Amino acid sequence: MRKMLTMGIVALLLCGIGLANIALADTPQADYNHDYYIYPNGTISNIPPCHVPGYVDPITQKARELKSQGMSDDQIVKEMAKSYIWYDPKTGDWTRGSPELDKLQYPEIPLSRHPCINITKSTQITAQDQLYEDYCGIWTNNYRYSGFSYDMTAGSMATGDVYGTWTHYVTTHIGASGYCTEIGIARFYYDSPYNFFTYDDHAGEFMFVRDSNGNVMTTTGTASNHYSIQTMNYWDGIGYPYYIYLNGQEVKRGHLITTNNQISQTKEIFKNTSYSGSHYNVDATPSVFTNQYVDWIDHGSYFHHAWCGDVYTQTYSQNSNPRVLSVNYYIPPGSTTYRDVLQVINPN
Repeated sequence: MRKMLTMGIVALLLCGIGLANIALADTPQADYNHDYYIYPNGTISNIPPCHVPGYVDPITQKARELKSQGMSDDQIVKEMAKSYIWYDPKTGDWTRGSPELDKLQYPEIPLSRHPCINITKSTQITAQDQLYEDYCGIWTNNYRYSGFSYDMTAGSMATGDVYGTWTHYVTTHIGASGYCTEIGIARFYYDSPYNFFTYDDHAGEFMFVRDSNGNVMTTTGTASNHYSIQTMNYWDGIGYPYYIYLNGQEVKRGHLITTNNQISQTKEIFKNTSYSGSHYNVDATPSVFTNQYVDWIDHGSYFHHAWCGDVYTQTYSQNSNPRVLSVNYYIPPGSTTYRDVLQVINPN
């Protein structure tokens, strides 16, 4: 059974459409029976809300209402921030998060700017710090996909003191041509909780996912959480809007430059080589991805397909010598999708 988190969304924002208003005959031609999505009225469906014709998410609807009341863009941004929502009035992008609180609450954490596909890595650290990265994962060989969904159990995601693993991420990217987004879990060198985060170079960058009380949403290493990113099939003048879902709830809206994207599942670890004897902490248990499905768009219809042998896939890594990370993927008995197993196996 999938474990679902209580998102604590502000009731004021839950004023969207109900299923009674959805023309089910017009929903995308795809089999989403392995997914679940929570609609604004609380109804659970296997069809992503953003793929329902005429859907407007609650935060976008709220922004329109505030605009109709005569609020300026700056006032709308501040009003959204009261509910711990980052909002960009120029693009309509939003995230259930607070960059301001992230900076206040975690000033000592070297938040690595995430290596989205085809984007040069950079790191947000102090001058004396020297973070070194290793990573591994699997990715699709081609740029075809508009979305994906999967379950992930984080495993131990080992961290240590300043001499050990400083930052440890398990995440999924989707994107192309320098535009990408991701959702995953982050842990830090003082053995922090398993924090949910999102990232998009063009829509707020790194942010922890927060609930309506401003608390960073967390999980455990043994809990299975459900993730999905879905790109919509139209250009709105800025890009193709996408939504990120965490355990069925919308947590981010942004834009990609195309509906033909590459997908990757990744474990990323950093150590601080400015400390003599720096090393990685070995994972007691691996990070595991299961129930994986990819989406693409063909002649206006969405297709939802098991991530399996006929989806061209390969492993990739930047691995120290001796190898510190292990990556494996296979289809276990009784399953129709790949199972990805990513683990730190050597402190190096």
